[in-house]
Formats: sequence, C-alpha cells, structure tokens
Amino acid sequence: FEEKYFSDIDIAELYRRRWDIEGSYRDINRTLQMEQWHSKKLNGILQEIYATLWFANNVKFECFSQTSRADSWFEKKYKKTNFKLCAEIFMDNIELLIKKKFRQFKNILLYWIKRTIESRERFSRQYPRIVKKRGQDYQYANLVDRRG
Repeated sequence: FEEKYFSDIDIAELYRRRWDIEGSYRDINRTLQMEQWHSKKLNGILQEIYATLWFANNVKFECFSQTSRADSWFEKKYKKTNFKLCAEIFMDNIELLIKKKFRQFKNILLYWIKRTIESRERFSRQYPRIVKKRGQDYQYANLVDRRG
C-alpha cells in the first residue's frame, strides 16, 4: 500500500519555500534586533518578544496583502516589498495608532508599501557566485580515517 500525495517536483517546490521562513527569521533577528533585550527580568523580556512578534506580523501582513497571492507561491516571478523601510514607516507613525487615527496610519503605510514593491525572479543571479575565501584547511585532515 503506497500512495503518493506529492510528486517529486511538488516536494522540491515546497523545499524551496523554506526560504520565506529563513527570510522572516532574518527580519526578526537582524532588522528588528529581537535578541537585544532592554529588560533583565523575565516578564520584561516576554513583553519584548510578544511586542516584536506582533509588530513583525502586522508589517508582514500588510506587505503580503499588497503583493502576494496564494496561487502564485510557486511562480518564478514574484513581487516583494522592502520590509525594513516599511517597519521604519510603521514605527515613525505609531503615534497615529495611539491617537486612534487608523485610516490615516493605514494610508501612509500602504503608500510606502506600494512604492517599495519590486519584481523579482527566483533562482536567477545577475552575477556568478564567487567564493571569496576558502574555509580553513585542517592540518591533520589526512590523518583522520574515512568512514567505510
């Protein structure tokens, strides 16, 4: 009894989709600097984690709602916004959210999301990959027995 739910091509495409997760991880750690805590207590750190995840999800949701469609996940050409700029615009106008001026806030954010949309193509390079520096060669590598 063997049923095949996904073809090999489908599995390969799903494997390539992992880069969206890697990109989100990069955005949270490098762009939003989630690992730099401002508190020493557990409750303060948890609040920072929740606030950062709320913030990242809201910015990503707005960016995604303007650029991607569920049926274009596996297309070679896609569109993406500048997350870092949109996150800065979000933070610069956060007082509008506090003052409950939601429509004005959303209009500003959507304006910048639409301005930063760019078309991209998966698996294409404008230049060939160059290895800038080789890893360190192990001095005793030839003394290590190979596995059989």
